[in-house]
Amino acid sequence: MDVLTLGTPLASFLARWGGALPPLRVRADGALSLDPAAAHGLPDALHADWAALGHPQLSHAPHAPVKPNPTNAAAFSVPASAILDARSQDGRRIEKFSYNPQTGEALFIHAPQRHATARGEAPPDDYVRAIVLHADRLVLLRPFSPTWAAHLGPARAFDPLRSFDAHARTRSAILACTPPGWEFFFNVSNSILTARTGRRDW
Repeated sequence: MDVLTLGTPLASFLARWGGALPPLRVRADGALSLDPAAAHGLPDALHADWAALGHPQLSHAPHAPVKPNPTNAAAFSVPASAILDARSQDGRRIEKFSYNPQTGEALFIHAPQRHATARGEAPPDDYVRAIVLHADRLVLLRPFSPTWAAHLGPARAFDPLRSFDAHARTRSAILACTPPGWEFFFNVSNSILTARTGRRDW
């Protein structure tokens, strides 16, 4: 099914529960699931609604091809066919990157710096912020609330469907330029990151 289309069961689920930021894991084959550890403590009704979806599948979303920002990328070694293996000049792999789902612009971040240290053509909030856990072959994506949505008013500052759409586009863009086998985690929170890594400095 096309999970990005309004009116689909998944879109209805996100419209109802997206404010609770349910953490969604996307396996390498596109199967969506609520990660049991990360979903602990969410309402029983949310779990029931998720179960009613059956086994939702995420197809490849239309996306802007990844275009590393030239100034930023000059400080990294960036393999064109294995972009998640980008490394700083000292040889360390990136553990974070940012991707603009509208333009395809990508920014790499020197470990252990924060996303905001890498500046691109757009305001920082217009990029999906990603954390890369190489040992788990897992990319974790932060909730997305771009500045260009501000005209919709404070009540629409965060739109779960817009965030999901940006995450799906980011996943497709990254998968197009990295070897297969990577999984993704949408709506990652600080508590999820700390539980997975033992670190609090993300």
